[in-house]
Amino acid sequence: MLKKAEKISKILLVGSLPPPYNGQSAAFLPVVVAFLPGEIFLLNITKYRSGIGNTLWTMLGTLFYFVFCRFETVYFTSSRSRLGFVKDIPLLVLGRWGKKRMVNHLHGANFKSFYDNSGLLKPLISYCYQKVDTSVVLFDGMRNEFSDFPAMKIRVIGNSYEKLFDMQDDTLMQQQFRVSPNIPGVIYLSGLMKSKGILEFLDACTLVLQHRRDVTFTIAGLPCSDNFMGKKAIAKLFFEKYGSLKKQFPDHIQYLGEITGRAKVEMLYGSDIFVLPTWHPSEAFPISILEAMRAGNAIVTTKHNFLPSLVKPENGILVNTHSKDEIAEAIETLLREPVRLQNIQQHNRAFARKAYTQENYIKEVKSVILKPETS
Repeated sequence: MLKKAEKISKILLVGSLPPPYNGQSAAFLPVVVAFLPGEIFLLNITKYRSGIGNTLWTMLGTLFYFVFCRFETVYFTSSRSRLGFVKDIPLLVLGRWGKKRMVNHLHGANFKSFYDNSGLLKPLISYCYQKVDTSVVLFDGMRNEFSDFPAMKIRVIGNSYEKLFDMQDDTLMQQQFRVSPNIPGVIYLSGLMKSKGILEFLDACTLVLQHRRDVTFTIAGLPCSDNFMGKKAIAKLFFEKYGSLKKQFPDHIQYLGEITGRAKVEMLYGSDIFVLPTWHPSEAFPISILEAMRAGNAIVTTKHNFLPSLVKPENGILVNTHSKDEIAEAIETLLREPVRLQNIQQHNRAFARKAYTQENYIKEVKSVILKPETS
């Protein structure tokens, strides 16, 4: 007799899809694409531009899936803010009550600080996370983020760069995209947030260009709010500083707005040094740094959170946060030492390709979602 085919147990995936394009949505998208449509239920928590709208949508969507759909496993990206946790409450509580296998992917570095300082919410957070089966963290040092939940299994999986970076040979990409091969290019590619260090970067550009004109600076990203400055305020400051720089050095600095997809790949392959002077509280494992490495850039970033675990001396230079002088000095040091710069670029290209491919990332994340951890 033929055995009756076993019914596939579906999975509920809960996370952020682009737009907006950021580290969390860039990490969640390939996980979604890795499954066939019939294998998953999908809840996009950033469907709307409004934070309140997304919170209501997520809570109602969660209720709908738990009432009308059958699944055994939930894969979600945990929030690290009070409003974000309110959005997660139905998911975590219903997952506990429904005895679902809950798999959490932490993409930031501040869950423990959020938990420790959550005040009256702390008992509820504890109740919700006690039954989370597995949490994925980005570095081994991030295991401590869930030290208050000893029964939780922890899996370490780093981020990955976009597959598009592997679609052509490095040498061909460089020959095709580098517009001015004799003029080094420095790039900032991230949200224009105060805590991402965009203002310090602009000040560092001024310092470098006062000393030398054999370098160009490119900025890509859109103004974004954070806990320190609203979107309108940071946009005003950015365009004031950028406008002044553009007037002084018109041929040495450009702002491109938001760049994604192939245009982003071309831009990174056409640059030499990638700068991210971040001091964002939840900064952990920026995908932008991995993509810059894959495209052959030396990295200049900060001694902040877990970044020293990602960027070593062979990858670039670490600077202190809030230091325009150290950013400028790091850029000038790499420009003064072309052999060192070239060695770092070659190392980063090979290092990223070996350690941070999207294929490996998807394989590891799917293994956690599909196969319960035993230790």
